Amino acid sequence: MHDSVVVNSGRAGIRYENSPNEALFENNEIHGNGRTEWRGGIDIRDSKNAWVGPDNNFGRATVAGVNYPVNGNRIGVRATDSGRSDRVDLSNVDVVDNNFGLTDSNMNRDRIVPWPCAGQVTCSLNTNVGTR
Repeated sequence: MHDSVVVNSGRAGIRYENSPNEALFENNEIHGNGRTEWRGGIDIRDSKNAWVGPDNNFGRATVAGVNYPVNGNRIGVRATDSGRSDRVDLSNVDVVDNNFGLTDSNMNRDRIVPWPCAGQVTCSLNTNVGTR
């Protein structure tokens, strides 16, 4: 998924679930999602081979003159594994070179879950990542 505007979904803005294939999420505007259920702007569940970046923009933003809030619970990207044996194991998830939370105030930064990234999820070159 690339060059898209994904806003104001009550659940995950983008959901990549139970997939052994490859997925690329780049150059997207992802704001105001996950306000009903804390799933994140991009939610990766029980999947592998996902590349988030470069240049996704999370957090509070104005797009085409419309103001959008941060993603629910300030979760920009969430990668989780259910532990179920009948589903794909979470692995090889890279969150790289994103411009997280580009706002006038760092108080509105979106974050990456899990943080700090380790194991199946690697992160690098992301800016203004929130920790809480």
